Amino acid sequence: MEPERINYLIDKYIAGKLAGNEHSELYDLLKQPENKMMVHMLTERLSKTAEKPVVIDKEATAAAFEKIVGIDKPGYTSGIVKPMNRSRSIVRWAVAASVIFALATGSYLFFQRTQPSVKKQAKTQQDIPAGKTGAILTLADGSKVVLDSLGNGVVAQQNGSQVMLKSGQLAYNASKSSTSELSYNVLNTPRGRQFQLVLPDGTKVWLNSSSSLKYPTTFSSKDRRVQLSGEAYFEVSKAVDKPFILILANNAEVKVLGTSFNVNAYDNENKIKATLLEGSVKITGSTSSGAANGEAVILKPSQQAQITQAGNDIAVVSNVDVDKVVAWKNGVFNFEGASLTEVMRQLERWYDIEVVYEGEVPNIEFYGELSRNNSLGDVIEALKDSDVHFRREGRKLIVFK
Repeated sequence: MEPERINYLIDKYIAGKLAGNEHSELYDLLKQPENKMMVHMLTERLSKTAEKPVVIDKEATAAAFEKIVGIDKPGYTSGIVKPMNRSRSIVRWAVAASVIFALATGSYLFFQRTQPSVKKQAKTQQDIPAGKTGAILTLADGSKVVLDSLGNGVVAQQNGSQVMLKSGQLAYNASKSSTSELSYNVLNTPRGRQFQLVLPDGTKVWLNSSSSLKYPTTFSSKDRRVQLSGEAYFEVSKAVDKPFILILANNAEVKVLGTSFNVNAYDNENKIKATLLEGSVKITGSTSSGAANGEAVILKPSQQAQITQAGNDIAVVSNVDVDKVVAWKNGVFNFEGASLTEVMRQLERWYDIEVVYEGEVPNIEFYGELSRNNSLGDVIEALKDSDVHFRREGRKLIVFK
């Protein structure tokens, strides 16, 4: 039944009637090697149906299929299907064909609407590159160390511990002369930067862009307490007698013993989201007075606690797509079911840009993945079929219908 099902889903895609789950189903079907011949037939059908001819690069197609299995980081693929002109009807068919090829290469992006956008603007200004590894470390005495360009080695001494930088990751090596006195460091990732950190207890932290983590240089008390603003992924080192406690800006707490979880706590998102991958965590909300002794829930793997920004209300969602949640850590934008404003907030943080809307914000949902290694120009090109237009003025991206 697979060929009939693929035909059915492709027809629905062209008509703009694919439901959310059907986007993922089509992706899964088309990336299977046994459907290679079916995909060739579909592209031929799409090409013949178009009002004007569509040129298909056969060599690029064959190479794409050789990459179906084992792709780690899907990226934006261009140049495989080339419309002979940019009429609205031809772009519609060419996009349908290009979706098939993009799916085959492991990169895909769908839109709820299928109206094509304006022609691609000529590149009259310098493109904005993708973000990269980098951070600012604020030491206990208030001095700052920029980690973007430093080489491997000792970058500071803190309370008897050596602060080491190696291969883009910061770590603390305690010496015998380390004291029990608490002093704090703050690691901050500006827009367009992300960074990895190993805390003094061995806990691994991946810090997303526009985020900060405050932590002691040694964990000497009865617990391991750190503070987060923004988004981070944690792999907590196990210590049964010393729980790991993450404090959020609204005084909500995430308490663990040893586990893997992701927290998205940006202040411009509608809710704070704590997602558990492995182990168990206890989420405690704050009260009206701001104390962290409000509503409490215990999460199981693949569950997500959604906390209001005020911190006084928690909802638990089960069977969360954890791959989507941690896609940023793995170098991918995952836009499955994301609104236009959600997508733009991610681009603002990663490309260090300002997004401005002209007129009413279009109600559009996106489905797909793109590599975070792409430049801003490539990402905007991939979004061009969403019935939204873009204009860039320096580091300002203007969105309009």
